[in-house]
Amino acid sequence: MDSIVIIIFIILAALIIYGLISKKGKELMFGGKIIKTMENTPKGEKIRLVSSGVKVHVVEVAPQLKNVGLEISQHGLFNFSMVPVSLSFSDAKLLADTIYDAIGHNEKRTVED
Repeated sequence: MDSIVIIIFIILAALIIYGLISKKGKELMFGGKIIKTMENTPKGEKIRLVSSGVKVHVVEVAPQLKNVGLEISQHGLFNFSMVPVSLSFSDAKLLADTIYDAIGHNEKRTVED
């Protein structure tokens, strides 16, 4: 009985690791086929032993329907976390505009100071 539980645990752990590492697993998380991964994405800062990053993907969720997939990851010495976020093109443009507004607000603030 104990060996069956251990085998099931190992199989589930292997499936989770496969899903996090492989492109096919990421496609399942985004709900479509990854067409392209953008190259110029920020690596993020390493704070103590934890580093983070963002990858941007173009994901085909249906024929002639593409979304933007954000892969937000954080990893440290003994942990790994990845959050997939799927956005329509209009939502991705809204997010980009909001980020530009935040950058502009920060630049205005540093000029005033």
